[in-house]
Amino acid sequence: MLSVGDRPSEQQQRTTEADGPHDAASVSRLVIFLAFIRLGATAFGGPAMIPRIEQTVTERGWLPRQTVRTGIALAQFLPGATVMQVAGFVGYRLRGISGAAVAFLGFAIPAFIIMLGLAAGYRSLHHSPIGAAVFTGMQAVVAAIIAHATVTFGRRAVGSVGEGAIAAATAAAFLAGLSPALTVVLAAALGALVLPKARPSTRIDERLNRRAFLFPLLLLGSGIVAALLLRSVDAGLFTLAAVMAKVGLFAFGGAYGSLPLMFHEVVDLRHWMDPASFLDGFAFSQVTPGPILTMATFIGWNVAGLLGAVIATVAIFFPSFVVLTAAVPVLDRLRGHRLTQPAMRGAAASLVGLLVVMTYRFGILVPWSVPTAAFAVGAFGLLLAKINPLWVILGIGAIAPLVLA
Repeated sequence: MLSVGDRPSEQQQRTTEADGPHDAASVSRLVIFLAFIRLGATAFGGPAMIPRIEQTVTERGWLPRQTVRTGIALAQFLPGATVMQVAGFVGYRLRGISGAAVAFLGFAIPAFIIMLGLAAGYRSLHHSPIGAAVFTGMQAVVAAIIAHATVTFGRRAVGSVGEGAIAAATAAAFLAGLSPALTVVLAAALGALVLPKARPSTRIDERLNRRAFLFPLLLLGSGIVAALLLRSVDAGLFTLAAVMAKVGLFAFGGAYGSLPLMFHEVVDLRHWMDPASFLDGFAFSQVTPGPILTMATFIGWNVAGLLGAVIATVAIFFPSFVVLTAAVPVLDRLRGHRLTQPAMRGAAASLVGLLVVMTYRFGILVPWSVPTAAFAVGAFGLLLAKINPLWVILGIGAIAPLVLA
């Protein structure tokens, strides 16, 4: 177990799970930061970057492969962008809390900068004939991407009648207007109650070092204080930060799991942007490196310019970072609890239901015609063939002006 200190102790480094190469502790924060800057700048395809992180870390001799894979397994259970959580886990194992912070920051910076540029130029691009044609084509592709995510995620998450029933119930709840965040929580509770329980592989250690939670608690307290100060200065920015933090906290199942809640909060409740602009922002998140959750940068820019972009981006990743720092010390204990697995399966099944509804809602927003239908069908087929979404969007974005302009 890792202590609250900035670097793992000698005893902690001797533990089986955390034990890495003897020179792992000598990896500086700057080296970690620069390594994840480079990874973040080429992180197209979201979760597809996870094997590259594993390869980079193991080839440099920073951590053993099994330790990295344990972090990958942990990331599946935590809210937020899975690839960001893997990056943070590696940093945590190398240099404690500060290592996790620099890995998080380094991985997110390239996507933030590129998304900021796209958001700044969005209005002028959108109003040009060529730009309008590109965005129309991309909306059809986005509908295909969401449909593809629904199918692929559904195959993994729904493997029993019980999970299928939870997915159907959450789809109905979302259509009825129930909060997506509340829906996920209820589905997790339902999963813990009705899905088959796993045989516990380990006990929760009641002697767990309480110091391990000191820094996450301090970090959470600092975030609350910062939010209260922001509220006293600008209520609008506080609302933006609160909404993005809520989305980040309930982004189970990877970044796609955040889309229903994000759309609900940003478009349906707050009316910060129209549905078509939301689709365009999502398309941008697909063609930029890094996690899809950097779409928060696009939303923040549209709400409050540069300051809004910074606040929204920090807010959406802050909860998952806090959860990561609290989760690592209890990784092996909680993962083996008999209720953890069915609860997480219930949450995953609920995301399938929500994604089904999002597929429908995104689909009716596209200005359908023969060309856009062809774009959507072609994109869906390419995605099934495992073509990177980046190339699908760029290809159709290049063709769309020739057909639609």
